[in-house]
Amino acid sequence: MKKTFFCVLLLSFFYHAFAQKDSVKLLEHIEVRAFNLLQPAFSLPATVSVINEETKARFGVPSLVPVMNAVAGVRMEERTPGSYRLSIRGSLLRSPFGVRNIKMYWNGLPFTDAGGNTYFNLIDRNSLSGMEVLKGPGGSLYGSGTGGVVLMEDKMRNESGYATVTGGSYGSFSIGAGKEFHKGNHGFKVMAQHRQADGYREHSRMRRTNIQLQGVHEQGKWKTNWLLLASDMYYQTPGGLTSAQFEANPKAARPATAVVPGAVEQDAGIYNKTVFAGAAVRYAPSAEWEHQLGLTTAYTNFRNPFITNFEEREEPGFTGRYQSVFKRSAGETVMQLEGGAEYGYLAAQVANFENNSGEKGTMMYDDRLRTWYLFPFVQGVFQWRKNWNLQAGLSYNFQGYGVKRLTETDPRFQTKNNDPQLLPRLSIQRSIASQWSLYAVLGKGFSAPSTAEVRPSDGSLRMELQPEYGWNRELGIRFRNRKENVRIAANVFRFGLQETIVRRIAANGGEYFVNAGETKQQGLELEWDAVLVKGSAERNALNWWGSVSWYDFRFLDYKTGNDDFSGNKVTGIPAHTISSGVNLNVPGQWRFFLNGYHCAAIPLNDAGNERAAPYFLVQARLEKTLPIKRTDIVFFVSGDNLLDEKYSLGNDLNAVGRRYYNAAPRRSIETGVHVTW
Repeated sequence: MKKTFFCVLLLSFFYHAFAQKDSVKLLEHIEVRAFNLLQPAFSLPATVSVINEETKARFGVPSLVPVMNAVAGVRMEERTPGSYRLSIRGSLLRSPFGVRNIKMYWNGLPFTDAGGNTYFNLIDRNSLSGMEVLKGPGGSLYGSGTGGVVLMEDKMRNESGYATVTGGSYGSFSIGAGKEFHKGNHGFKVMAQHRQADGYREHSRMRRTNIQLQGVHEQGKWKTNWLLLASDMYYQTPGGLTSAQFEANPKAARPATAVVPGAVEQDAGIYNKTVFAGAAVRYAPSAEWEHQLGLTTAYTNFRNPFITNFEEREEPGFTGRYQSVFKRSAGETVMQLEGGAEYGYLAAQVANFENNSGEKGTMMYDDRLRTWYLFPFVQGVFQWRKNWNLQAGLSYNFQGYGVKRLTETDPRFQTKNNDPQLLPRLSIQRSIASQWSLYAVLGKGFSAPSTAEVRPSDGSLRMELQPEYGWNRELGIRFRNRKENVRIAANVFRFGLQETIVRRIAANGGEYFVNAGETKQQGLELEWDAVLVKGSAERNALNWWGSVSWYDFRFLDYKTGNDDFSGNKVTGIPAHTISSGVNLNVPGQWRFFLNGYHCAAIPLNDAGNERAAPYFLVQARLEKTLPIKRTDIVFFVSGDNLLDEKYSLGNDLNAVGRRYYNAAPRRSIETGVHVTW
């Protein structure tokens, strides 16, 4: 009944969006930087979704989870406060926690380390002014990762300062402040944020404290940006429950068994202390030429008392990226040619000990890992009469790693260099009557095994793992009406992935990864944004937005031992999701946001004989702004899971003992105040 009502509501809004007679051009003109093309999203020959400040404002919770899930093709989960998992088009299959198989950049700097891992949970939502989500392989310009690319940005907002404080259900509390300084061509910003929560479940407390510094300097033909993040994070991991345990007491942590202790007994959790620093220098000697060099360095101290062992990691690393761009215009014809290279290196020390009730015991393994990658790239763009846009790119990817186990009698580095991968990408876009935009994409992607997959938490060495690779074919269409108060984007894709990497669980609960042969991944994605009622010049009175994802992902050739999973649906991926909502701006500085999210059933194991039940979430946010001279004070209250659904968010796929379920919070409330001046 709830789903039927939701669909009827969507269709009703859709009708009124097109029936609106007196709307004006009120939707924001969105430009994107994807594939180094600063141009309107409407004419981009790629599938890209944009998250901006308005998108974030729809959701009152301090987490990025509902913000990311509003994007078609993106699924973000939070198994426990602070334990994020992020996927684009199903790449969650490889991510027990964190972000793998997705390349992430922050202000143009590589944020993903050379080992293929991204600590996305360290970033506070207030640290980002916007994100661009590039769906499908982007290897021609961004290297490894078949899932997609996320370009994060934190712009100087020209605000003197801000302060925010929130609090809510389950012990949720956050506080943050920041200040910008501008003088001439110099800009500097300092931010500090703290977030903590007790969590919905037993043994699910978290805390995170961040300090962030950022600067920009422009002098003639030179521009320099730099960024520094220091983060200290801790969160407890309650572990998965069986279906019976989930139904009986979803708040419980994983209990002990006759052979394996429980999460509370072992004090299971994550301690992560990371420092990330980067700088980018741009030199533009003329209007046609531009050169940019970006360098980053990072250090992570990571400790994980797990149920079966106690893992410690130290991960120093660095990356560098150089690109040179030549652009020339002649009338309505634009040509752009660029080339460059990106390099990354990670040196990790990983040790496993026995876990004696949260304390380190006898050492089991002590390893040294070295991971590196290098890919030169070239890309050409040709635009003709603002109607045609042709883009062709190519990268040549080298990747390798070495492992030395010091606990062996004769420790030596075992090295492996994967076969170089040539990744082409060709796309073409055609605009028709300034209202329709059609595009097609053909590209190859690959994803090398991450260090956490070559050397997983169970202490084994998986040198036999092969990179994933495959070809992506995509068709897309965009529409905007003449008054530009309605935008619709839809695309279909088919991706054939070879050597698919999947997660398996050993009998003792430790994880490892194997290649599962071939998968067929195809689907449809739809997004829209419409003005239902016009408002002031600055803000629409009523907007309706939404997204739909429909997927058919299947194993084509997947056999392990005596089991044949060929033809089964790929584990962990819902067949469809729907996200939609309305934004209402009321005279008197009031704003109201109402959002709904539906997720279909999710296969929990490769055999497909158990599934997480579908669920439907309703979220709302009400805010009031009090402008006082140059200061804006915003009070808000928000509600999440207002229908009090019982569901699991962040399932443990292929878990031994069928302990798949991590219960999500029930109905919760968040309130706070945000001040800018």
